[in-house]
This record gives sequence, C-alpha cells and structure tokens, in this order.
Amino acid sequence: MKLQQTLSKEITASGIGLHSGKYISMKILPAPDDHGISFKRIDLSESVLTSANVHNVGKTSLGTTLGEVGFSVATVEHLLASFIGLEIDNAIVEIDEEEIPIFDGSAATMVYLIENAGVLEQKKPRKYLKVLQKVEVQEEDKYASLEPYEGYRINLELSFNHPAVDKENSFYSYEFSRESFISEIANARTFGFLKDIEYLRKKKLTLGGSVDNAIVLDEKEIINIDGLRYPNEFSRHKVLDVLGDLFLIGAPIIGSFHGKKSGHGLNINLAKKLLSNKENYTWICID
Repeated sequence: MKLQQTLSKEITASGIGLHSGKYISMKILPAPDDHGISFKRIDLSESVLTSANVHNVGKTSLGTTLGEVGFSVATVEHLLASFIGLEIDNAIVEIDEEEIPIFDGSAATMVYLIENAGVLEQKKPRKYLKVLQKVEVQEEDKYASLEPYEGYRINLELSFNHPAVDKENSFYSYEFSRESFISEIANARTFGFLKDIEYLRKKKLTLGGSVDNAIVLDEKEIINIDGLRYPNEFSRHKVLDVLGDLFLIGAPIIGSFHGKKSGHGLNINLAKKLLSNKENYTWICID
C-alpha cells in the first residue's frame, strides 16, 4: 500500500515575486497525515491557514491564487506541481508576502530543495482520485477534459500565432511518474510576450518578471540569450501548470487530461465540475 509522505525537515527559501517584484521569504514545514497542503501568511496579524483546495481558489488570471483579497496567496501552481511531482502529500507553506517566489520560472529550484530535505513516509495510505467518466469544459476555442485511464496522462496543445511556437513544439504528451516529472517537466519555464509584459507593468503586474525567470518573446523571436531548454518548453510548462492546478483536487489523479489552449481558469473549472458529481470519480488507495 502506497503511504502518504511529507518532508523529512523544514525547507527555507527566498526569491522575487513575479507580479509584486517584492523579495519573499518562504518556509515549508512537515505536516501530519491527512493534513494536505496548506498556506500561511505570517506577515498578517491573523495568520490563517488556507487549504490548497480547488474551492478556495480566487483569481486565476496570470496564475492561480488561493483565498481572497487580504488573505490571498498567488502563483501557487509551480509549488503545487513540485509537491505532486515529488509525491509530497502533507506540508505547511509559510510566506511573508502575497505570492510564492517565482525562482527561475520553473519548478527546478523547489525540486532541488525538496530532494535535499528528503521525504518522510507516513503511516496512513495515500488516496488517489480515479476518474470514472468523461468530464469536459469549453470556453470559446479553449477546451479541457478528464476521462478514465489507468495512469495519469496529460495531452496538451498550444495555439500561438508566433514564429517561435510552431506546430511541432506546441503539443506535448506526458505520462506522469516521479522520475518523468524531474526529467521532463520540472525544468520548463513560464513564458510571456514582451508586448503583454509592458502592458501589465503599467497595471503594476509582472513587476518581478525578467529573462531570469521566464522565456520572453518579442514579435519575432525569443529574446533570452540562452534560448530554450527544450524545443517544446512552452507546452511542457503548460503541463507543469496543469499538474499544479489539478493537485488542488486534493490528491493525485488516475485519469487522462486533454487540454487545448487551456489555462488556469479552465483547469480550475474542470476540477470543480469533476467534483460536482460523485458519479464522475471515486477515491482509491494503491498497493
């Protein structure tokens, strides 16, 4: 029987917030069986624990945010992807600002820190959510679905009218495992378009964004001097986002995800629709 896991010891990390541009300190603490993942804002007078649960999601523009104004924690998706990727079921995340540090725009830093801290096997069995019937959501030309599958598979399609994002590197099919997450997904960085970044900065957003923590594209090409880490880094990073967003269901999934132009909002709506009908899923343990 696969058992739940937490960290062997506390992790301390710090970095810049993608949107605020502020310097953020973060601690990740071990947590007991059945705790799940929770977030705590230690800079607030009322340090409330916010559960990493799809029903606690606030905004989904430019990232996934837990909570509401005053008690929110933004850009949680990369950290959550790191937890599911390294099979961490229980942890408490403490931060002193309103968002998770962006680090290099991927999950690589958190994977490194979690592997160095070590993983502690706990006493209770890990629960998995098994998809029993197809669930889908659509918004105009954007689409996302989950359907039965013996494993956890993600098929992701992008559609950008840009010379650097051609048909060949805009699709990625991924079969989840701890090893494949580390080797195929964790190093894939977030990306953005220079014209959008300039517009967002006027609105006091992406103040911490740069080529040090994102792939940046102008109208013709990638402006990062070192280029891409993988030819299909864009679609690999979208897989990373899906893993983080869907972990807000509260457990690893047994099923197949297909997304076309799917973003955080659609991912979260799909998760909510899945959970809205108990005929869509069942909870199981795995030997």
